Amino acid sequence: GTNDVIIGLTTVTYGGTLEITSGGDLAMGANITGIATVKLDAAAHLQLNGLSFLSALGSAGADSILAGGQYQTLTGGAGIDNLTGFSGGFDTFRDTAAGLNGDMLRGFVASDRIDLTDMAFGGASLSALTKNGSTTVTVASGAAKSVFTMAGSFSAAGFHLASDGASGVLLTHS
Repeated sequence: GTNDVIIGLTTVTYGGTLEITSGGDLAMGANITGIATVKLDAAAHLQLNGLSFLSALGSAGADSILAGGQYQTLTGGAGIDNLTGFSGGFDTFRDTAAGLNGDMLRGFVASDRIDLTDMAFGGASLSALTKNGSTTVTVASGAAKSVFTMAGSFSAAGFHLASDGASGVLLTHS
C-alpha cells in the first residue's frame, strides 16, 4: 500500500475522536491536536504523533500501532496486533484479556504499564518464559487467561501485579 499522512481533521473530528475508516499505512501528522482518541475501523499500520494522553483503538483486524510520545494508550482490539511503546516511556498497553491474547508488545520500558481491563486482580497470577530474545507472558485470574509476547527479556520476578482501580489487573516491570 501507499503511505497516507493524516494532516487535517475538519471532516473527521467529532467528540475528540478521529475515526479512520480506511486501513493501510498511516502516519499522524504533528499538526493534529485537540483529539483524545484515534479509532481504526480497518486493519492498519498507524504511527501516532507526539500528542500526550492520546489513545489509539485498533480494529478487529491485525493492527500495528506505534506510540509517538509519552502518556499514550495503545489498545489493539481483536486480531493479532503489534503494539510499540514510545522510547521515552510512560505509555499504557490496555486491552481485555482476549484482546491482548496473541499480541506482540514492543518498546516496553520500566515506566510503561499493561492494563488487562477485564481480569480480576484477586487471585491473578503471572508466568513468563524468555526464549530467542522475546518473553511470552501468561496472566491468569479465575477462568480468564491472556498470553502475549513482549520483545526483550523480562523476568517473571520483575513483574508487579496490582488492581487497575476498576475491574482489571495492572502490570508493571522493574
